[in-house]
Amino acid sequence: LAAPLGAALLLSLGLAPTDTASADEYKKVDINNSNVQAYRQFPGFYPTCASLIFKNGPYSKVSDIYSIPDLPDAVAGIFKKYEKW
Repeated sequence: LAAPLGAALLLSLGLAPTDTASADEYKKVDINNSNVQAYRQFPGFYPTCASLIFKNGPYSKVSDIYSIPDLPDAVAGIFKKYEKW
């Protein structure tokens, strides 16, 4: 079930607690409507993680990114590192 037309699903990405930069330095990304360039702000996300999110949408909820077919564990780990619900 896809999100209603016009609805934005935001992947709220922030810093892991051990990182030194402020979480305010990162902006939320609309996972259904952003292009892969929007993910450049997250170290390690571009291009692989961003491409997988972009190619496998749309999503009805943010956690659907973990259901991407054949998602490598390393990529899931990067998703997890930056998720902030």
